[in-house]
Amino acid sequence: MKIIELEINNVRGIKHLLLKPDGHSFAVTGPNGSGKSGVVDAVDFLLTGRIQRLLGKGTGGLSLKQHGPHIDTNPNEASVSAVVVVDGSKDPIEISRSM
Repeated sequence: MKIIELEINNVRGIKHLLLKPDGHSFAVTGPNGSGKSGVVDAVDFLLTGRIQRLLGKGTGGLSLKQHGPHIDTNPNEASVSAVVVVDGSKDPIEISRSM
């Protein structure tokens, strides 16, 4: 699968981010607390419906509902969408998920 466009709204520490890698590899860099893990969490949520880092032992009871959306927003306003091309296909499809 190749990501053509990724849009993140109100997920973790990200208020709004639009990335357009156009199917190419990309890297997310920045200082601590700048939102790098938030991009990974958003893609995880888009593809699986959960954020793996918020699950399991050692998370101290963190929940997707309480800790997934940006702190300043309503969970209904948290969403991730992407335009992707699935291997073997030429036609892009849009996928999206809301908290």
